[in-house]
Amino acid sequence: MLIGLLLTAVPTWPDTTEIVEIYRVFKDNDLPTTQQIKDSFFNLRTTPFKRSELAFNLLIPKNWRDTPLKVKSELLEHDTENMVPVTLQLAPENEKGDARIEVAYILLDAEINLSDMVDLYLKNTNLKVLMRREGTYNQRKVDEVLVHSKVNSKSYLVRMTFSRHGDRVFVVSGSAVKTEFLRYSKIFAAAAVSFTVQQKEASQYAEPMDTCVITGPPRLEFQYPKDWQLKEAQGLPSGKCGVDISLVGQDERGEAGVLFALIHIKGIAQGTGEKPERVFDNLKSDFEGIAVTFGPLTLEVDLGPKWDAPLAKLKKWKATLSGTPAEVSLLVWPQSTGYLALGLLTTSSQVSRFLWMHAWRVFEVVISDLTGRQMPLAKLKNLALPPKARLENMAARTMSDFAQAVMKEDFSHFYAGLAPIFQAQTTHHKLQQAFGRFKARKELDELTQHPLILDHPVWIDEEGSLDLSGYFLTRPELTCFKLTYKYAQDEWKLISIRVFMEKPKEPYEIYGMPGEAKDHFEHPTTWVNRLWRTDFTY
Repeated sequence: MLIGLLLTAVPTWPDTTEIVEIYRVFKDNDLPTTQQIKDSFFNLRTTPFKRSELAFNLLIPKNWRDTPLKVKSELLEHDTENMVPVTLQLAPENEKGDARIEVAYILLDAEINLSDMVDLYLKNTNLKVLMRREGTYNQRKVDEVLVHSKVNSKSYLVRMTFSRHGDRVFVVSGSAVKTEFLRYSKIFAAAAVSFTVQQKEASQYAEPMDTCVITGPPRLEFQYPKDWQLKEAQGLPSGKCGVDISLVGQDERGEAGVLFALIHIKGIAQGTGEKPERVFDNLKSDFEGIAVTFGPLTLEVDLGPKWDAPLAKLKKWKATLSGTPAEVSLLVWPQSTGYLALGLLTTSSQVSRFLWMHAWRVFEVVISDLTGRQMPLAKLKNLALPPKARLENMAARTMSDFAQAVMKEDFSHFYAGLAPIFQAQTTHHKLQQAFGRFKARKELDELTQHPLILDHPVWIDEEGSLDLSGYFLTRPELTCFKLTYKYAQDEWKLISIRVFMEKPKEPYEIYGMPGEAKDHFEHPTTWVNRLWRTDFTY
C-alpha cells in the first residue's frame, strides 16, 4: 500500500496576501504583453560618459523621466571599487510610490564568480535579502535578488538583476515603496529582461588568459589567468601527466613568494590499472606531501549522481599550510580515456576573502575546461554539510513536527518552521487538507518510539539542495520520507516533503545490529523539477 504526497516550494517572505503575490510575480517574471510594450514603452539606448564599452539599452515606459546624473571623476577612476551609476529613470511625478529604475556597473580586475560579486555587494549594504535566484535573460546569465530596504522611515522593495559582461558587472534595479511595488512589477521585469549591452565583449573573462596544453596521454587543455604560475610535472610514468598552476604573491608585509592558491591537476589514462579510490587517495597524499595538514571534512557535493563515490564527488577540508589557515578541495572526474584528479589548495576566507573567491573561480574555469561541463563550484563552496548526527536530528525534528500536525489536525506550528520559499506556496490550512488522510495511520502516532534510519549517502547536489531520505521502523508499515532542504537565513530549511507508507521486507537487521532494518523497500525513482530550480529563459 502506498500513500503519498509531494509538495515543492515557491519563494516568500511575510505571510500577507500582498507579499505572497509579490513573490509570485517575481517567480513567474510577469512581463507586459507585446501590445503593452508597443503602446507604452520605448527602447532606451544610451552611451554613458561617451564610453562605448558602457553602452546599453533597455525598455522604459514612455512617460517616465530620464534624470541626468552627476558622477564625480574620482568615482569613475575607481570603478573597480564602487558601483558607478549610469542611468536613472523616474516614474511620473503625479504617481505615488517613489518608483525608479537605475543601472550601475563595476569593473572587475580579477576573475570572480558572479554570485560572489553579488555576495560582496550585499554584504556591504543594509539590504535584507528576501529571495534570490539565477536565470538566463536574452542569452545572458543573471543573478537576481529581491531585497527590502528602509530609507527615511519608508519601506521599499527592490528588484536587482546582476549580469556579467566580460570584465564588467551591471545591475539593473527597480524599486518602489513596498505597498506600491506590485503596481510596477511588470515595468521592473521588462527592464531586467530587456537590458542588453551594445558592444560584444572580446572575452568572457576579466583577466588576460593563457591556455595550457599537455598532449599526454591523456590530453589536458584549459585556460588560466596569465599572472598565475604554471609548472608541468616531470618524470611521471607512461599513462600519467600532471601540471600545477599557482597564485604566488606578496603578503601584507611585502614578503614575496607567498603561496595564496595552488591547483593540482593529474591525468591518468586507461590501462594504468588504477582504481578511482586509489586515484583519490594519491591525490590527497600529494597535498600532504607539501606540508598540508588536513582538518575536518566540511563539504561533500555530488556532481555526478550516476557515479559511485569517489567519482564526481567533491570534498572539502579545513586545513593548514605551514600554520596558515587554509582549505583543500579534491575531485576525481571520470572520462572515456581515464580519470582526472583535481585539487585546490587555497588560504581560507578568513585570511583573504577576495583571494579565496578568486581561487575558486579559477578552479571552476579550469575544471569546466577539462571536463567540458559547466560546474557551479564557486557558488557551492559557501555551503557546509552538517555532521551525521545533525542530519538525523533535522529529519527527526521535521518528521516529529509533521506527525504531531497530522494527529492534532493543526499544521500551524509545522508551517512556521518551513523555509519562506515553501510558505509562499501554501498555507497551514492547505497542508492540513493535503495530509489529512494520514490521520488514520497509527504509525504516525507512534513515530517517535521508533528509530530513524537514513538510507542513502547524503551529499549536497549541484543546486545546493540537501536531500534526506529514509524511514522509521513503524508497524505494520514503515513510515518513509524524502525531505529536501535549502540553506537560507543561516540554516537549512525545509523546501520539499514527501511522506509515504511501505510494507517492510525481512530480515530486520543491518550491519549485524538488531532492531535496525536492512534496505528493505523499493524507493520511488520519480523526481519532480522543483520550481526554485527552474532556469528562467526569455
